[in-house]
Amino acid sequence: MKGEARWTWMVEQAGYLTGHYIAVDGGQHRTAF
Repeated sequence: MKGEARWTWMVEQAGYLTGHYIAVDGGQHRTAF
């Protein structure tokens, strides 16, 4: 179950970061960094 939980966390993080990158591409220079 730990492996599945880690995979879910990675997917969620990827989607979160992707959303920020899309926002940057859209002209909104907001990132989590």
